[in-house]
Amino acid sequence: MNFLRLYFGTLKRVGLSLWILTAIYNSLDQFIAQEMEKGLRGPDGVSSFVWFYGIFSMFVGIFFPVLLTIVALFGLSRQSGSPRSWSDFAFKNGNQLAIETMRSWGKILLSGLFFILPGLYRLLMYAFVPFVVVFSKRYELGQVDALQFSTELIKKHWAKVLVTILSFHIVLPLSLSSLIDDYKILWVTPFASLGISLMDALIWVMASQILYQIATRLLKEASDEFAF
Repeated sequence: MNFLRLYFGTLKRVGLSLWILTAIYNSLDQFIAQEMEKGLRGPDGVSSFVWFYGIFSMFVGIFFPVLLTIVALFGLSRQSGSPRSWSDFAFKNGNQLAIETMRSWGKILLSGLFFILPGLYRLLMYAFVPFVVVFSKRYELGQVDALQFSTELIKKHWAKVLVTILSFHIVLPLSLSSLIDDYKILWVTPFASLGISLMDALIWVMASQILYQIATRLLKEASDEFAF
């Protein structure tokens, strides 16, 4: 019951914002994918616009997940009594969260460039990076590296984190992809798009809530104060 109370409390605080952002993200992501497919299969060969859409896809793929993470973590931080407003929270954590996210993704991509298992291992080990950036006092004071500290924490409860990531970020999205991808663009199928985005936002908060509770418990066990 406590989990559900906290879950719906987070939805009450940031659910609408996450829904809107997810609808925009889904629409842009699917639109770019369709345009790239058209460019690659054009009668005149590969279109020059494919490179533009590729770069735009990278920007969207970094910007929106970071923004969604910041919004979700702001909602979750209110559970711990954070007195900060949204503007203060975003200003303090946005830059560092973007930097550490790009660092972690860079290492994940390099590790998985030739062999997939090392990349998946780092993907698991860096799952707590956003929580370290936002909630760790030791990180705020420059005493720990976000990627290394995330790895240390996750090694203590790697099975729970693995199940959460596989369930909410890999298995569920992939199993639904063939059924819903064609209906994600807001200006083409608005009602279906909003429904899909609502489902994605609910899943995002659920996964974030589970990881948040594991991460904050491990931070307390590591004698790390919250950075509020």
